[in-house]
Amino acid sequence: MEKKRQWLLTTTLFISLGLAACGSQSVLSQADANTQTTTKTSTTSTTQTASYFEASDLTATYDESKASKISLQGTTATVSGDGVTVSGSTVEITKAGTYIVEGTATSVQLKVAAGKEDEVQIVFKNATLKNTEAPLLVDTAKKVILTLADGTKNEVADESTSTVKGAIYSDSDLTINGKGSLTVTGAASNAIKSKDGIRIVDATVTTTAKKHGVAANDFVNVSGATLNLSADEDGIHSDNEDDVLLGNIYLTNTTITVNAGDDGINASNTMLIDEGATIDVQKSEEGLEARLIHQVGGTVTVKSSDDGLNAKDWTLESSEGQGPGQQTKTVKAEAANVKNLDQAGEVKIVIDGGTLTVDAEGDGLDANGSIEINGGTVVVNGPTSGANAALDYDDNGKLNGGTVLFVDNGEMTMGFGSDSSQAFLMASVQGTAGTTVEVVDSSGKTVASLKASKAFSTVLISSAEIKEGEKYTIKVGSNSTTATASKQAANTGG
Repeated sequence: MEKKRQWLLTTTLFISLGLAACGSQSVLSQADANTQTTTKTSTTSTTQTASYFEASDLTATYDESKASKISLQGTTATVSGDGVTVSGSTVEITKAGTYIVEGTATSVQLKVAAGKEDEVQIVFKNATLKNTEAPLLVDTAKKVILTLADGTKNEVADESTSTVKGAIYSDSDLTINGKGSLTVTGAASNAIKSKDGIRIVDATVTTTAKKHGVAANDFVNVSGATLNLSADEDGIHSDNEDDVLLGNIYLTNTTITVNAGDDGINASNTMLIDEGATIDVQKSEEGLEARLIHQVGGTVTVKSSDDGLNAKDWTLESSEGQGPGQQTKTVKAEAANVKNLDQAGEVKIVIDGGTLTVDAEGDGLDANGSIEINGGTVVVNGPTSGANAALDYDDNGKLNGGTVLFVDNGEMTMGFGSDSSQAFLMASVQGTAGTTVEVVDSSGKTVASLKASKAFSTVLISSAEIKEGEKYTIKVGSNSTTATASKQAANTGG
C-alpha cells in the first residue's frame, strides 16, 4: 500500500554465493543529502561520519570539579554551583555550563532556559527523572548535550496525561552521548523529541512511546550507539513540514532494534545507512520510508505488514492510502509556505553495499520513482497474495551489481530495466515456505541459493556469476525449470 505525504498550492535465509568485492562507495554528506545526487567517491566512513556531527557531540568528557551539581530527591532537588535554581518541583538551568544530575525524582521537571547562544551539558550519573509533564524540557539554548556517564543507568519517564510532545522535549538541537544507558518512556506522546535535530553518539538508549521513539524535525544522526525502540507509531521519525530539504536520517556504526506500530524508520527527506549500521526492524507497517533511501553498507533486516522499503514522492495534496474509505488530511494550506519545494530531489532507493533482507506482506522494495542496486546483497521474501511484488517502481529499475535474491507470489512481479548492466534470471516456479531455491549453471556449479521464508510463485535472481544470454537451471525441491539470463525481463500481472 502506498502512503503519501502531500503538500497543497526472517525467517533465516541461507545464501551461498561468490560475491565480488565492492569498490568505491556512494556517500552523502549532510549538505549533499539535500541534492540527492548519487556520486561514486572514495570518501571513507570516518570522514563521512564527521560531516554529520560536531566536535562536542563526539566527546563525552566533563570536568566534575567545575560543574554545578543537581541532586534529585523525590519531589524536589538540591543544587550547588552557578546557573541553576530550584523552585518547588522545577529545577531550572539558566546559562551555559556543565550540570551533573544524580538521584531519583518522582515528580520533578528539569528545565533548560538558557541564552539562545548557550551550549549546556547535562551529565546523568544514575539519574531517575520522572514527572507528569516533560521531565526534561529544553526551552531555550543553542544546543543541549545530555551525557550519560560511563557505566551508569538512567531513566526518564512522563505520564499519559502529559500535554508536552515528549518525555525528553527540546526546542533546540539535542545530543545524547556517553557510554551509559538511558531508558525513556513517553506515555503520552514521543519518548525523545526535538524541534530541531537529534544526534546520538555511543549511548545505549531504550524507548517505549505512545507515538515515536526518537523524533526530530530537522535530522536524526546516530553513530556508535545501541538503540532499542518500541513505539506505537515510528521507531525513528524525522519530518519537516516547512522545508523539503530537512527531515533527514543518518545511521552509522550503530545497532538499532525497532518494534513499531507504523514505520520502523521514517524520514521525510533522506535516509542514509552507512558502514557498520546494524538495523533490525522486527515489527512494522512499513519498514523504512523516505524520499531517498540510500544504503552504503551495514546490515539491514526488515519485517513489515506492508512495504519493506518505501521511497515516497512529494505531491500537492495530502492523503494516506488510495483505496475507498481511506482518510485524507491537509498538511499545508499552500505550497508557498514550504521552503525549497522546487529543489526536492529524486524519489529513489539506492543500494550500494551491505546486506538488506526484507520480509514484506506488501511490496518488498517500493519506489514512486526509481530503484538502483549497485552492490551488496539484497534478499526479498515478498508477498504471498494480493497485488504486490518483491520489486515495484514507477520510473526505472536499474541493476548494476551486487547479489539479488527475490521471491514473491507472481501476481505483479517486476524485473529490472533494459539499462541495467548486470543480467538476472526471472522465472515462474512454485515453492513452499522453507523451500530451497538453487541456481545451477551449465557446468553443474551452484551460483546462487536461498531458503525462502514464504510460499512463492516467481523468483528473480542475479549475481556477478550470472552472465547475460546463458541458460541456468533453477531447482526448487524436486522440480526444476530453465531460464536465460537477461538485462530486462517481462513483468507479470496487470
